[in-house]
Amino acid sequence: MNILYTITGLGLGGAEIATIDIANNMVNRGHRVMILYLKDINVCSQKIHSNIKVVGLNMSKSPFSLLKALFKYKQLVSDFKPEVIHSNMYHANMLSRLIKLIQKHPLLISSEHNKNIEGREKMLFYRITDVLSDINTNVSNEATDYFVKKHAFSLGKSITVYNGIDINKFKRDENDRIRIRQELGISSEEFVFVNVGRLTIAKDQINLLRAFEKVLYSKLIIVGSGKLREEIEKYVINKNMQNRVLLLGKKLNVHQFYSAADCFVLSSRWEGFGIALVEAMSCELPVITTDAGGCREVCNNSEFVVPVKDSESLARKMIYIQHMTKDDQRKLGKANHEQAGKFNIDIICDLWEKIYFEKSICSLVLSVER
Repeated sequence: MNILYTITGLGLGGAEIATIDIANNMVNRGHRVMILYLKDINVCSQKIHSNIKVVGLNMSKSPFSLLKALFKYKQLVSDFKPEVIHSNMYHANMLSRLIKLIQKHPLLISSEHNKNIEGREKMLFYRITDVLSDINTNVSNEATDYFVKKHAFSLGKSITVYNGIDINKFKRDENDRIRIRQELGISSEEFVFVNVGRLTIAKDQINLLRAFEKVLYSKLIIVGSGKLREEIEKYVINKNMQNRVLLLGKKLNVHQFYSAADCFVLSSRWEGFGIALVEAMSCELPVITTDAGGCREVCNNSEFVVPVKDSESLARKMIYIQHMTKDDQRKLGKANHEQAGKFNIDIICDLWEKIYFEKSICSLVLSVER
């Protein structure tokens, strides 16, 4: 089967990594795969299977650039002859729907990766062009239901398909734990919280720091980069937490930092799916998450879900886990690992493959229960 994946960009966000993981998996299953991205540079080259052709449209906001991209996209569809176009994120979804007006192809899947897409206009355009999409998906039941309620997605052709991770990569490793702690100057006895994500308003690390002020005798590792780094650094300095908070920037070996920690904390104001949450759970960590996007569905344990932007509730839950016995922390981590197994990329891609071949959601029995 020829499968064309389209996406707005190829940065290091959750939607981008999820799309690449699916594409890589499909190549390994024997499909012919291409990835088309609309704008910005490709910073994910090393993550993409060598047998996948990657094409950039170099789009900008000008009308001429849009017309040029449409022509190039149309020609690519004509040459590659995809049996499925699986489009991801708003701008790629819109362009793929426009292409269907001028270039016939068998199946168009429009996938969103969030509930919050920033703007009523985008919801309106989804509603207007919905007729051009054969199947719509989102990464959580909450987000799918929200799109249906807003009439951006038609109920009869919309479905939730969760993101997946390679659970063989995200495993707890005691050697990584020892080495990373030694490199960071953290003793084996210190309790360590970890947060992984871009330094943005959406991820709300400032709220996490407010909570962490109240959590004594522990350290916090924050892995990620972003435009709010300077603000976060200033907050840490103003609160005199330089010796307790480690801002490590972007890391490619993020799985090793999960092993080095004792608890993962997701502090987001909004999320699509919460891929870092699943990664941490797969590494047998106790986790705490805000009630953002699909995170409650991912965690599947309401005891460790707190309201967004509520540093008091977050702090209480962090202290609670910190003071659990080691045995109870391990039991919680084991239960999280079992839950994370439901998001194994192989299971998720079994479902995608079923959708691709059946070209309908009517007869699907979901692997992940709604």
